[in-house]
Amino acid sequence: MGAGLWLLALGACCSTTGLTQAGGSTSTGGSATAGGTTGSRSTNGTASRGGGVSSSGGLATGSSSGGPATGSSTGGTSTASSSSGTGSAGSTGGSGPGDVCPPDGGFSSPLFFAAGPEPALIGAADFEGNGHLDLAVANFQGGVSILPGAGNGTFGAPRSFVAQLQGLQGAVADWNGDGRPDLAVTDLYDVYMLLNDRDGGFLPAVGYTVAQASELPTDGLWVAAGDFNGDGALDVAFTQQFAQAPGMLSVLLNQGGGAFAAGFETQAGPAPANIAAADFNGDGKLDVAVVEEESWAVDVFLGAGDGTFSTSPITCPLAPPAATYAEGIAVADFDGDGRPDIAAGALNGPINILLNQGAGAFVAAGAYAVGTAPSFLTTADVNGDGSPDVVSVDQWGEIEVLFNDGSGSFPRHESYTVGTSAQAPVGVAAQDFNGDGRPDLATALQEGSQAVVLLSCPGGN
Repeated sequence: MGAGLWLLALGACCSTTGLTQAGGSTSTGGSATAGGTTGSRSTNGTASRGGGVSSSGGLATGSSSGGPATGSSTGGTSTASSSSGTGSAGSTGGSGPGDVCPPDGGFSSPLFFAAGPEPALIGAADFEGNGHLDLAVANFQGGVSILPGAGNGTFGAPRSFVAQLQGLQGAVADWNGDGRPDLAVTDLYDVYMLLNDRDGGFLPAVGYTVAQASELPTDGLWVAAGDFNGDGALDVAFTQQFAQAPGMLSVLLNQGGGAFAAGFETQAGPAPANIAAADFNGDGKLDVAVVEEESWAVDVFLGAGDGTFSTSPITCPLAPPAATYAEGIAVADFDGDGRPDIAAGALNGPINILLNQGAGAFVAAGAYAVGTAPSFLTTADVNGDGSPDVVSVDQWGEIEVLFNDGSGSFPRHESYTVGTSAQAPVGVAAQDFNGDGRPDLATALQEGSQAVVLLSCPGGN
């Protein structure tokens, strides 16, 4: 932990242009069986489950400029057969979802696949190098699991790695620059790097201890990938929470070949949660945006381009202030002006949209009440109109899609049931799992030990 004083800057903060609530909700999809207990925020040193993919896009690369920097997932090999019995893939021979689709389009009924004990979805990437996207999940009860994709929207039995790891969150990126997706997976105390062995698995994990038990960390590390010092190699930015001390924003700098060393750190509010990287002020250097759980705000830390960040963040309050535990964040250009904007979600709160006005200033453009606990967010052009939409997982068992009208306004949303509150969906990805050119959706049921996939159906959304 660093010893610097936490400074909360209010310069270039958000202004408000009016708050909106989405209407026209449509619920579709079947429901899964209940079981277990719901996930919750951690207290007194007990880890809560995080996970999830922030920004949309594929594998993170070493570019330090442009739009959002994002990770995906990584994994091993196996045969492509559906398992876990509660759902089947319908048509498995081609690229389409077959008879699992409703007649009016939208998304298929949920497909279920075994995913290891207490999974949190990290993301999706082609870990095997066979041209098919695989799913990567962190397992709180042991290790990391890769669900190999068949290329038609179905996934095979999970392969497990690093059994001793209590996986909480993670990110997918090419850490060693060999063109293959790797993983970073975290627990309460460590960041573990899993490099792709180019043979369907991973090299032995290398762990970097970033917290001690005496410091009483209370939540898993949230991570984001980006080339923060401009050397062409991807670094790791991460947040930490502690029971008796301010939270921290820290950086592990890539030394080349996927080896890392401790870098910058600063205090980051009482309870920093999910994190996303992008060039928010247009200076060609990556910045990071951090959701503050307890103060119900997004803090933007501007990057200097040398692996360090400002210690006085730009603070953007979220609405309404009474909402609890802001967690989710995603970054995309929602209004088409070429600047990365922010979506932030929370337990018991709406999804907030912050539009980038340039130079690191944001305007609060809307707060959309969708679901009960939209905790994990990603973005994708779900309906193919050229504008990024917001996809969230509600911990009460639904995937919600907020549809962008191209101006950064989201006039409608749809809901798709994938589980129950007792199963606690954790993490979300929106990528094309069956090769039909449309983004499909995935999450993981923490208490159901399953991954859930919704395939995009012909007929639009």
